[in-house]
Amino acid sequence: MLFPVPLFIAIIALTAVIWFSMTACENEDDDNGGGVLTITGLDNYNGKYVIAYVDYGENITLIAADSIDVKNLIAAGGEISDGSVFLKVWKLDTSDDKNISAADYGGNNTVTFDVKIFKNANVDMSNEESDLVRIGTVKVTFKKGTASGIFTARSDNDNIGIGIQGASLSI
Repeated sequence: MLFPVPLFIAIIALTAVIWFSMTACENEDDDNGGGVLTITGLDNYNGKYVIAYVDYGENITLIAADSIDVKNLIAAGGEISDGSVFLKVWKLDTSDDKNISAADYGGNNTVTFDVKIFKNANVDMSNEESDLVRIGTVKVTFKKGTASGIFTARSDNDNIGIGIQGASLSI
């Protein structure tokens, strides 16, 4: 049995509408879905832990870690293995410092993260200096919340280690 031409055209049109709606351009700041940040170039730090962050606007911070507890200001760094680390990315709203909120990040933009490498996985974000091993940056371009980049160590912290006094390294 042959399909009538109008039915065939309707099926093609419906397929096109569905396809175009699925591939439409995304907003530059779409926060649907969870973010993932991959950092490479960490060969000298295998077995250590990474947390990364960037101020993203007024009262907004992106933080990349294995997990975060905003109520208790604790983050678990992702463990470096084979010179790389995979981190989940959240968008923190700090407009009310007594009620910080976190949401999965799914944006499309280019940012430079401050990267901190620690000896231990769990980091008290209000007192992180004693556990800090190295500081650096990674510049990445997110697409639908996913990005990767190569770690660049800061040259002014070659001797960072246990017992740094007077440093202000807030996340």
